[in-house]
Amino acid sequence: MVMTDDIPNCNTLYGPGLKYKPSIRPDNLFKLVGEHSARWRKATLLGVNRSSCANGIQLSQHLQYLVLSGLGSPTADAGITPFSGRTENLLHLKLQNLVVSPKHLIQILASSHRMTSLDLQSLVAPTKEEPPDDPDGGASPAVDLQYLTSLKLKSLPKSILYPTVQNMGTSTLQTAHITHDETVQGNRFPDRSESQFDPFASFIARMATVEPWCFIELHSNKVIVKRPSSKSTCQYIIEILGQHPILLPWLSFVSLPQLPKSSLVQLYLGSDALGEIPGPGVMEALEQFPKLASVCLRGRKESWRWMWLLSLPDAVKRGTSSSDKVVGFWLWPGLRYLNIYGDFVDEFTVLSVLLERHKLTTSRGSSTDNRTVPRQLFGLEVRPGEKEWRAEVVDKIRELLKPGYLKCLKPN
Repeated sequence: MVMTDDIPNCNTLYGPGLKYKPSIRPDNLFKLVGEHSARWRKATLLGVNRSSCANGIQLSQHLQYLVLSGLGSPTADAGITPFSGRTENLLHLKLQNLVVSPKHLIQILASSHRMTSLDLQSLVAPTKEEPPDDPDGGASPAVDLQYLTSLKLKSLPKSILYPTVQNMGTSTLQTAHITHDETVQGNRFPDRSESQFDPFASFIARMATVEPWCFIELHSNKVIVKRPSSKSTCQYIIEILGQHPILLPWLSFVSLPQLPKSSLVQLYLGSDALGEIPGPGVMEALEQFPKLASVCLRGRKESWRWMWLLSLPDAVKRGTSSSDKVVGFWLWPGLRYLNIYGDFVDEFTVLSVLLERHKLTTSRGSSTDNRTVPRQLFGLEVRPGEKEWRAEVVDKIRELLKPGYLKCLKPN
Protein backbone atom coordinates (compact mmCIF):
# COMPACT_ATOMS: atom_id res chain seq x y z
CA MET A 1 0.00 0.00 0.00
CA VAL A 2 1.16 3.51 -0.79
CA MET A 3 -0.07 6.68 0.84
CA THR A 4 1.14 10.14 -0.06
CA ASP A 5 -0.24 13.66 0.10
CA ASP A 6 1.58 14.90 -2.98
CA ILE A 7 0.14 13.01 -5.96
CA PRO A 8 -2.27 15.25 -7.92
CA ASN A 9 -5.94 14.35 -7.50
CA CYS A 10 -5.10 11.39 -5.29
CA ASN A 11 -4.51 11.26 -1.55
CA THR A 12 -4.35 7.49 -1.19
CA LEU A 13 -3.63 4.60 -3.54
CA TYR A 14 -4.31 1.01 -2.52
CA GLY A 15 -2.48 -2.06 -3.69
CA PRO A 16 -3.73 -5.43 -5.00
CA GLY A 17 -7.03 -6.67 -3.64
CA LEU A 18 -8.03 -3.41 -1.96
CA LYS A 19 -10.50 -0.68 -2.78
CA TYR A 20 -8.85 1.21 -5.65
CA LYS A 21 -6.67 -0.03 -8.51
CA PRO A 22 -7.51 -3.71 -7.72
CA SER A 23 -5.59 -5.06 -10.72
CA ILE A 24 -2.47 -2.91 -10.66
CA ARG A 25 0.82 -4.71 -10.14
CA PRO A 26 3.03 -3.58 -7.24
CA ASP A 27 5.92 -2.63 -9.54
CA ASN A 28 3.62 -0.49 -11.71
CA LEU A 29 2.10 1.10 -8.62
CA PHE A 30 5.48 2.12 -7.24
CA LYS A 31 6.53 3.35 -10.67
CA LEU A 32 3.44 5.53 -10.88
CA VAL A 33 3.96 6.96 -7.42
CA GLY A 34 7.71 7.36 -7.87
CA GLU A 35 7.24 9.72 -10.79
CA HIS A 36 5.95 12.31 -8.31
CA SER A 37 8.56 11.73 -5.60
CA ALA A 38 10.14 15.17 -6.17
CA ARG A 39 7.03 16.73 -4.65
CA TRP A 40 6.69 14.38 -1.70
CA ARG A 41 6.40 15.95 1.75
CA LYS A 42 4.97 12.93 3.53
CA ALA A 43 4.90 9.34 2.31
CA THR A 44 4.15 5.89 3.69
CA LEU A 45 5.02 2.89 1.48
CA LEU A 46 4.05 -0.55 2.75
CA GLY A 47 4.88 -3.86 1.10
CA VAL A 48 8.14 -2.53 -0.34
CA ASN A 49 10.60 -5.02 -1.88
CA ARG A 50 13.26 -5.21 -4.57
CA SER A 51 10.88 -6.22 -7.37
CA SER A 52 8.19 -3.65 -6.60
CA CYS A 53 10.62 -0.74 -6.75
CA ALA A 54 13.36 -2.05 -9.03
CA ASN A 55 14.16 1.44 -10.30
CA GLY A 56 14.79 2.66 -6.76
CA ILE A 57 13.14 5.33 -4.63
CA GLN A 58 14.57 8.79 -5.11
CA LEU A 59 13.90 10.79 -1.97
CA SER A 60 13.05 14.46 -2.28
CA GLN A 61 14.87 17.20 -0.42
CA HIS A 62 11.43 18.49 0.58
CA LEU A 63 10.48 15.20 2.25
CA GLN A 64 9.63 15.54 5.96
CA TYR A 65 8.00 12.21 6.85
CA LEU A 66 8.85 8.80 5.41
CA VAL A 67 7.84 5.24 6.26
CA LEU A 68 9.13 2.27 4.21
CA SER A 69 8.09 -1.19 5.32
CA GLY A 70 8.54 -4.60 3.73
CA LEU A 71 6.53 -7.78 4.24
CA GLY A 72 7.74 -10.64 6.44
CA SER A 73 11.29 -11.25 7.57
CA PRO A 74 13.92 -10.23 4.99
CA THR A 75 16.98 -12.34 4.19
CA ALA A 76 20.43 -11.08 3.25
CA ASP A 77 20.28 -12.65 -0.23
CA ALA A 78 16.89 -11.13 -1.11
CA GLY A 79 18.39 -8.06 -2.79
CA ILE A 80 18.61 -4.45 -1.64
CA THR A 81 15.59 -2.17 -1.60
CA PRO A 82 17.26 0.83 -3.24
CA PHE A 83 16.53 4.35 -2.05
CA SER A 84 18.69 7.44 -2.05
CA GLY A 85 18.62 11.22 -2.16
CA ARG A 86 19.27 14.30 -0.06
CA THR A 87 16.95 14.62 2.91
CA GLU A 88 17.90 17.87 4.64
CA ASN A 89 14.32 18.45 5.82
CA LEU A 90 13.45 14.92 6.91
CA LEU A 91 11.95 14.96 10.42
CA HIS A 92 10.63 11.41 10.79
CA LEU A 93 12.05 8.19 9.32
CA LYS A 94 10.84 4.64 9.83
CA LEU A 95 12.33 1.64 7.99
CA GLN A 96 11.18 -1.89 8.75
CA ASN A 97 11.66 -5.41 7.34
CA LEU A 98 13.98 -4.36 4.51
CA VAL A 99 17.33 -5.32 3.02
CA VAL A 100 19.21 -2.03 2.84
CA SER A 101 22.65 -0.81 1.99
CA PRO A 102 24.31 0.37 5.23
CA LYS A 103 26.35 2.85 3.18
CA HIS A 104 23.30 4.49 1.62
CA LEU A 105 21.34 4.51 4.86
CA ILE A 106 24.16 6.19 6.79
CA GLN A 107 24.46 8.80 4.02
CA ILE A 108 20.75 9.61 4.40
CA LEU A 109 21.00 9.83 8.19
CA ALA A 110 24.08 12.03 7.96
CA SER A 111 22.25 14.51 5.73
CA SER A 112 19.09 14.59 7.88
CA HIS A 113 20.29 17.17 10.39
CA ARG A 114 16.78 18.20 11.47
CA MET A 115 15.46 14.71 12.21
CA THR A 116 13.47 14.38 15.44
CA SER A 117 12.23 10.77 15.21
CA LEU A 118 14.15 7.69 13.99
CA ASP A 119 12.72 4.15 13.92
CA LEU A 120 14.78 1.34 12.36
CA GLN A 121 13.53 -2.23 12.83
CA SER A 122 14.47 -5.63 11.42
CA LEU A 123 16.84 -4.34 8.76
CA VAL A 124 19.26 -6.69 7.04
CA ALA A 125 22.55 -5.84 5.36
CA PRO A 126 23.16 -7.63 2.04
CA THR A 127 25.49 -10.59 1.92
CA LYS A 128 27.73 -8.67 -0.48
CA GLU A 129 27.80 -4.88 -0.12
CA GLU A 130 27.56 -2.77 -3.24
CA PRO A 131 30.77 -1.02 -4.35
CA PRO A 132 31.21 2.55 -3.09
CA ASP A 133 30.09 5.45 -5.26
CA ASP A 134 33.47 7.04 -4.65
CA PRO A 135 36.04 4.90 -6.54
CA ASP A 136 38.70 5.99 -4.07
CA GLY A 137 36.61 4.80 -1.12
CA GLY A 138 36.58 7.28 1.74
CA ALA A 139 35.20 7.32 5.26
CA SER A 140 31.45 7.18 5.90
CA PRO A 141 29.85 10.51 6.82
CA ALA A 142 29.20 11.09 10.52
CA VAL A 143 25.62 10.81 11.79
CA ASP A 144 24.92 13.77 14.09
CA LEU A 145 21.22 14.04 14.94
CA GLN A 146 21.24 17.04 17.28
CA TYR A 147 17.44 17.43 17.45
CA LEU A 148 16.45 13.78 17.90
CA THR A 149 13.79 13.25 20.59
CA SER A 150 12.53 9.72 19.79
CA LEU A 151 14.73 6.73 18.95
CA LYS A 152 13.84 3.11 18.27
CA LEU A 153 16.41 0.62 17.01
CA LYS A 154 15.57 -3.08 16.88
CA SER A 155 17.26 -6.12 15.34
CA LEU A 156 19.94 -4.33 13.33
CA PRO A 157 23.32 -5.58 12.10
CA LYS A 158 26.24 -3.74 13.63
CA SER A 159 27.13 -2.38 10.18
CA ILE A 160 24.03 -0.19 10.61
CA LEU A 161 23.79 0.13 14.40
CA TYR A 162 27.38 1.17 15.11
CA PRO A 163 27.69 4.13 12.70
CA THR A 164 24.16 5.25 13.64
CA VAL A 165 24.94 5.61 17.37
CA GLN A 166 28.67 6.38 17.18
CA ASN A 167 28.29 10.18 17.36
CA MET A 168 24.71 10.34 18.60
CA GLY A 169 24.13 12.69 21.52
CA THR A 170 21.59 12.00 24.25
CA SER A 171 20.76 15.46 25.60
CA THR A 172 17.63 15.93 23.44
CA LEU A 173 16.29 12.36 23.62
CA GLN A 174 13.00 11.90 25.45
CA THR A 175 12.35 8.24 24.63
CA ALA A 176 14.68 5.52 23.41
CA HIS A 177 14.05 1.80 22.97
CA ILE A 178 16.84 -0.35 21.59
CA THR A 179 16.89 -4.13 21.16
CA HIS A 180 20.16 -5.68 20.06
CA ASP A 181 20.86 -9.39 19.58
CA GLU A 182 24.55 -10.19 19.68
CA THR A 183 23.97 -13.68 18.25
CA VAL A 184 22.68 -12.68 14.78
CA GLN A 185 23.93 -10.89 11.65
CA GLY A 186 27.58 -10.94 12.74
CA ASN A 187 26.86 -8.97 15.90
CA ARG A 188 29.24 -10.89 18.18
CA PHE A 189 30.74 -8.62 20.81
CA PRO A 190 34.55 -8.58 20.88
CA ASP A 191 36.28 -9.73 24.03
CA ARG A 192 38.31 -7.35 26.18
CA SER A 193 41.51 -7.87 24.24
CA GLU A 194 39.78 -6.94 20.97
CA SER A 195 37.78 -3.94 22.24
CA GLN A 196 39.78 -0.94 21.13
CA PHE A 197 36.73 1.17 20.35
CA ASP A 198 33.14 -0.02 20.53
CA PRO A 199 30.56 2.62 19.47
CA PHE A 200 27.64 0.71 20.98
CA ALA A 201 29.38 0.31 24.34
CA SER A 202 30.12 4.04 24.41
CA PHE A 203 26.54 4.89 23.43
CA ILE A 204 25.14 2.84 26.33
CA ALA A 205 27.43 4.73 28.71
CA ARG A 206 26.22 8.05 27.29
CA MET A 207 22.59 7.00 27.67
CA ALA A 208 23.20 5.96 31.27
CA THR A 209 24.51 9.41 32.18
CA VAL A 210 21.23 11.24 31.46
CA GLU A 211 20.23 10.45 35.07
CA PRO A 212 22.35 9.80 38.19
CA TRP A 213 21.07 6.21 38.50
CA CYS A 214 21.38 3.53 35.83
CA PHE A 215 19.23 0.40 36.29
CA ILE A 216 20.47 -2.94 34.98
CA GLU A 217 18.32 -6.08 35.01
CA LEU A 218 19.93 -9.46 34.54
CA HIS A 219 17.70 -12.22 33.12
CA SER A 220 18.47 -15.70 31.85
CA ASN A 221 18.82 -14.72 28.18
CA LYS A 222 19.34 -10.96 28.16
CA VAL A 223 20.50 -7.86 29.97
CA ILE A 224 18.32 -4.75 30.19
CA VAL A 225 19.77 -1.28 30.79
CA LYS A 226 17.02 1.21 31.53
CA ARG A 227 15.71 4.38 33.12
CA PRO A 228 11.93 4.02 32.69
CA SER A 229 10.79 6.39 35.46
CA SER A 230 8.11 8.85 34.40
CA LYS A 231 10.02 11.56 36.27
CA SER A 232 13.13 11.02 34.15
CA THR A 233 14.06 13.50 31.44
CA CYS A 234 14.71 10.54 29.15
CA GLN A 235 12.93 7.20 29.40
CA TYR A 236 15.17 4.61 27.80
CA ILE A 237 15.29 0.82 27.62
CA ILE A 238 18.19 -1.03 26.02
CA GLU A 239 17.69 -4.80 25.70
CA ILE A 240 20.77 -6.83 24.80
CA LEU A 241 20.06 -10.45 23.94
CA GLY A 242 22.74 -13.09 24.14
CA GLN A 243 24.77 -15.36 26.40
CA HIS A 244 25.98 -14.15 29.78
CA PRO A 245 29.62 -15.27 29.32
CA ILE A 246 29.76 -12.79 26.42
CA LEU A 247 27.34 -10.05 27.52
CA LEU A 248 28.45 -9.52 31.12
CA PRO A 249 32.22 -9.16 30.57
CA TRP A 250 31.49 -6.78 27.68
CA LEU A 251 29.17 -4.70 29.84
CA SER A 252 31.35 -4.80 32.96
CA PHE A 253 34.78 -4.23 31.40
CA VAL A 254 34.04 -2.33 28.16
CA SER A 255 30.84 -0.27 28.48
CA LEU A 256 30.19 0.66 32.14
CA PRO A 257 33.77 1.77 32.95
CA GLN A 258 33.05 4.73 30.61
CA LEU A 259 30.45 6.07 33.07
CA PRO A 260 31.48 9.23 34.93
CA LYS A 261 32.39 9.05 38.62
CA SER A 262 29.04 10.56 39.61
CA SER A 263 27.01 7.73 38.05
CA LEU A 264 25.49 5.00 40.21
CA VAL A 265 24.38 1.54 39.07
CA GLN A 266 21.53 -0.54 40.47
CA LEU A 267 21.70 -4.25 39.62
CA TYR A 268 18.63 -6.49 39.56
CA LEU A 269 19.39 -10.22 39.67
CA GLY A 270 16.37 -12.27 38.62
CA SER A 271 15.65 -15.62 40.24
CA ASP A 272 16.70 -17.50 37.08
CA ALA A 273 19.41 -15.06 36.06
CA LEU A 274 22.52 -17.23 36.35
CA GLY A 275 21.24 -20.79 36.41
CA GLU A 276 22.76 -23.59 38.43
CA ILE A 277 26.37 -22.97 37.39
CA PRO A 278 27.32 -19.53 35.99
CA GLY A 279 29.31 -19.66 32.76
CA PRO A 280 33.02 -18.78 32.55
CA GLY A 281 33.72 -15.12 33.16
CA VAL A 282 30.22 -14.43 34.54
CA MET A 283 31.16 -14.37 38.22
CA GLU A 284 34.29 -12.32 37.53
CA ALA A 285 32.25 -9.75 35.60
CA LEU A 286 29.62 -9.46 38.34
CA GLU A 287 32.14 -9.36 41.17
CA GLN A 288 33.89 -6.40 39.52
CA PHE A 289 30.74 -4.64 38.27
CA PRO A 290 31.66 -0.93 38.16
CA LYS A 291 29.74 1.90 39.89
CA LEU A 292 27.56 -0.63 41.70
CA ALA A 293 25.72 1.09 44.56
CA SER A 294 22.46 -0.88 44.85
CA VAL A 295 21.59 -4.56 44.43
CA CYS A 296 18.19 -6.24 44.31
CA LEU A 297 18.33 -10.02 44.83
CA ARG A 298 15.32 -12.03 43.60
CA GLY A 299 15.28 -15.73 44.32
CA ARG A 300 16.65 -18.02 47.03
CA LYS A 301 19.71 -19.14 45.08
CA GLU A 302 20.99 -15.67 44.20
CA SER A 303 20.21 -14.30 47.65
CA TRP A 304 22.29 -16.90 49.44
CA ARG A 305 25.10 -16.81 46.89
CA TRP A 306 25.70 -13.07 47.07
CA MET A 307 24.91 -12.49 50.76
CA TRP A 308 27.55 -15.06 51.67
CA LEU A 309 30.12 -13.38 49.40
CA LEU A 310 29.28 -9.95 50.85
CA SER A 311 30.48 -11.11 54.29
CA LEU A 312 33.92 -12.25 53.08
CA PRO A 313 36.89 -9.85 53.05
CA ASP A 314 38.53 -11.95 50.30
CA ALA A 315 35.44 -12.73 48.21
CA VAL A 316 36.95 -11.34 45.00
CA LYS A 317 40.26 -12.85 43.90
CA ARG A 318 42.50 -10.82 41.61
CA GLY A 319 46.12 -10.98 40.58
CA THR A 320 48.47 -8.03 41.12
CA SER A 321 50.40 -6.26 38.38
CA SER A 322 53.68 -6.49 40.27
CA SER A 323 53.66 -10.24 40.92
CA ASP A 324 51.83 -13.48 40.28
CA LYS A 325 50.31 -13.34 43.76
CA VAL A 326 46.50 -13.52 43.99
CA VAL A 327 44.96 -11.02 46.41
CA GLY A 328 41.47 -11.11 47.91
CA PHE A 329 39.15 -8.08 48.05
CA TRP A 330 35.71 -7.23 49.39
CA LEU A 331 32.76 -7.73 47.06
CA TRP A 332 31.15 -4.49 45.85
CA PRO A 333 32.89 -2.05 48.24
CA GLY A 334 30.77 0.85 46.97
CA LEU A 335 27.45 -0.86 47.80
CA ARG A 336 24.98 1.48 49.56
CA TYR A 337 21.57 -0.19 49.24
CA LEU A 338 20.42 -3.81 49.36
CA ASN A 339 17.00 -5.31 48.55
CA ILE A 340 16.29 -8.93 49.52
CA TYR A 341 13.53 -11.44 50.29
CA GLY A 342 13.08 -12.09 54.01
CA ASP A 343 12.44 -15.80 53.55
CA PHE A 344 15.56 -16.42 51.47
CA VAL A 345 18.05 -14.79 53.85
CA ASP A 346 17.48 -14.71 57.61
CA GLU A 347 18.11 -11.78 59.93
CA PHE A 348 21.26 -13.32 61.43
CA THR A 349 22.93 -13.58 58.02
CA VAL A 350 22.14 -9.95 57.28
CA LEU A 351 23.45 -8.85 60.68
CA SER A 352 26.66 -10.81 60.13
CA VAL A 353 27.24 -9.09 56.76
CA LEU A 354 26.64 -5.65 58.25
CA LEU A 355 28.94 -6.27 61.21
CA GLU A 356 31.79 -7.55 59.03
CA ARG A 357 31.59 -4.63 56.60
CA HIS A 358 30.81 -1.98 59.23
CA LYS A 359 33.91 -2.62 61.31
CA LEU A 360 36.06 -1.90 58.25
CA THR A 361 34.25 1.36 57.51
CA THR A 362 35.87 3.20 60.43
CA SER A 363 39.33 2.27 59.15
CA ARG A 364 38.91 4.19 55.89
CA GLY A 365 41.69 6.78 55.87
CA SER A 366 44.81 8.00 54.18
CA SER A 367 46.68 4.78 54.86
CA THR A 368 43.95 2.59 53.47
CA ASP A 369 42.99 1.92 49.86
CA ASN A 370 39.46 3.34 49.94
CA ARG A 371 38.61 1.64 46.66
CA THR A 372 38.71 -1.78 48.38
CA VAL A 373 37.34 -0.98 51.85
CA PRO A 374 33.54 -1.36 51.89
CA ARG A 375 31.32 1.64 52.50
CA GLN A 376 28.77 1.62 55.27
CA LEU A 377 25.50 0.25 53.93
CA PHE A 378 22.95 3.08 53.89
CA GLY A 379 19.71 1.23 53.34
CA LEU A 380 18.15 -2.22 53.45
CA GLU A 381 14.73 -3.27 52.18
CA VAL A 382 13.40 -6.67 53.12
CA ARG A 383 10.37 -7.76 51.13
CA PRO A 384 7.51 -9.73 52.75
CA GLY A 385 7.83 -13.41 53.50
CA GLU A 386 6.04 -16.04 55.53
CA LYS A 387 8.20 -15.60 58.60
CA GLU A 388 8.80 -12.48 60.65
CA TRP A 389 12.29 -11.44 61.73
CA ARG A 390 13.14 -11.23 65.44
CA ALA A 391 12.64 -7.73 66.76
CA GLU A 392 15.90 -7.59 68.78
CA VAL A 393 17.95 -8.56 65.70
CA VAL A 394 16.11 -6.04 63.53
CA ASP A 395 16.90 -3.31 66.08
CA LYS A 396 20.59 -4.16 65.89
CA ILE A 397 20.46 -4.09 62.06
CA ARG A 398 18.78 -0.69 62.21
CA GLU A 399 21.65 0.68 64.32
CA LEU A 400 24.17 -0.27 61.63
CA LEU A 401 22.29 1.49 58.82
CA LYS A 402 21.74 5.11 58.00
CA PRO A 403 18.89 6.40 60.22
CA GLY A 404 15.50 5.79 58.67
CA TYR A 405 16.83 3.57 55.87
CA LEU A 406 15.62 0.16 57.07
CA LYS A 407 12.41 -0.91 55.37
CA CYS A 408 11.45 -4.24 56.86
CA LEU A 409 8.01 -5.17 55.58
CA LYS A 410 5.64 -7.35 57.54
CA PRO A 411 4.67 -10.79 56.15
CA ASN A 412 1.26 -11.12 54.55
